[in-house]
Amino acid sequence: LGNRVQFLDENMGVGRRVRSLVMERLRANGEAGVVQHWQGALGHMSLAENIPASLRELAKLSDEIWFLAGDKAVDSSWYTKRASLSSVYAATEMYQTQDQSTDFKDTEAFLDRRLEEVRTVGGAIGGTFQWAGFQAGAMVNLLRSKGMRI
Repeated sequence: LGNRVQFLDENMGVGRRVRSLVMERLRANGEAGVVQHWQGALGHMSLAENIPASLRELAKLSDEIWFLAGDKAVDSSWYTKRASLSSVYAATEMYQTQDQSTDFKDTEAFLDRRLEEVRTVGGAIGGTFQWAGFQAGAMVNLLRSKGMRI
């Protein structure tokens, strides 16, 4: 992907850059003629002895995409972003092997739906953790007001 990044607009947000990079990678599969052989390759990669190497490559790809998109996170979201992108990418790549649309338009729509799901679920989980943290702080303050040393 590194040599194909020049198409990224500096005004795009990181999320849009991630999407663009994923689509660029998927289109490269089509241009190189990989897609028609990809189901067999995915089957081979899913063999027990190949799973660790396959997951390592998927993790490297996700990390490279986030890096090239300009992600600067150094907190726990670094891991969740890469894990989420890995699952979205793997599902989209599987979908692409069956896509008969022109220029992989159906694959692109599939990717957009998966990214939106991740965004929605991620926001809900983040909101839940924020609520839980607020409740824990309120409980500590309540116990302190009752004389407990916390």
